[in-house]
Amino acid sequence: MGYKHLKSWREINEGVSTDGTSYKLDFSGDKDGDIMSLNFSDKRNPHRKMEGVTYSYYFAYEFDSDLDSDLLKSVKMLDDKIEPNDAEMLVKKAIIGLDHRVKLNTFDTIVYPKSSSIVLTELAKQANAKAGNAEMIEDIFVKSTRDEIQFDYDKINKLPASTKKQVLGMIDKIKSDDGVFKLKEIYARYRKFIKNFLKFNSEEDRHTYNAISGKKVLLIDDYRTTGTSLKEMMTQHVKHQPSEIVVLILIKVV
Repeated sequence: MGYKHLKSWREINEGVSTDGTSYKLDFSGDKDGDIMSLNFSDKRNPHRKMEGVTYSYYFAYEFDSDLDSDLLKSVKMLDDKIEPNDAEMLVKKAIIGLDHRVKLNTFDTIVYPKSSSIVLTELAKQANAKAGNAEMIEDIFVKSTRDEIQFDYDKINKLPASTKKQVLGMIDKIKSDDGVFKLKEIYARYRKFIKNFLKFNSEEDRHTYNAISGKKVLLIDDYRTTGTSLKEMMTQHVKHQPSEIVVLILIKVV
C-alpha cells in the first residue's frame, strides 16, 4: 500500500498478525488476534518538567510481549519476515503521527542512540526529512564501567538507617561484581542515587552536546521495555538545558 493511499493518520489503525513464519501488517484496522496496534491517540500527551526542562513522550505502537517476542527482532532489523512495503509504512505512520502532534519542522536537533537497529536509523532519517534543517546527532554516550560509577552520597546519607544500609549494600555489590554494569540490575527505587551511568566518549563529544542548550530536541528510540536506559538519556539531556525534549518511541512493550 503506497503512502498516497492513506487517509488522515487518525482515521486508520493497524494490526500485526502472524502465521508463524512471517508477519502481516494490516493498515485497514485492528482485528482479534493482532499482536500490535497503533498507539497514538487524540488525547494530548501531558507535558512534564525535569529540572526546569519541558518534556513529553510519544509511543507510536503498542506491543503485547506475551504473544510473539520474535516480532521485535524482525522490526528492529526489518528482516524478510516483514514485507518491504509494510516495513516502510510502519515507519511512515509513526512519523506522520508524531508530526501531527508536535510539528517536526519546529525542532532544532534530532538525537538517536548508536545502534545496530535498522528501523531506528530509518526513523531518524524520516524524522529529519520532515524537520528540514535540524541537526542530527547519533548518540555519543557510552556506559560507565563499574569502577567509574559515582553515587550521590549527599542523598544517601539523608536516608533512614535501614534504607541507607540497603543502598550501601547495593554499592558494594556493584563495585565487587565482574563484567559490564547494567542499570537494570538495580532496583528502580535505588537508581536515583547513581550519578553517571552514561559518560561522553570524548571531550569533543561533550562540546557537541553543549550545543543543545536552549534548543528543541527530538530524542528517538526503537523500543521501550524497562525504560532504564531512556531515563538516563533524559537525565543527560536535561543537564544541558534544552528548551524542550520530545521523545518518540516506535514500540512500547507492555
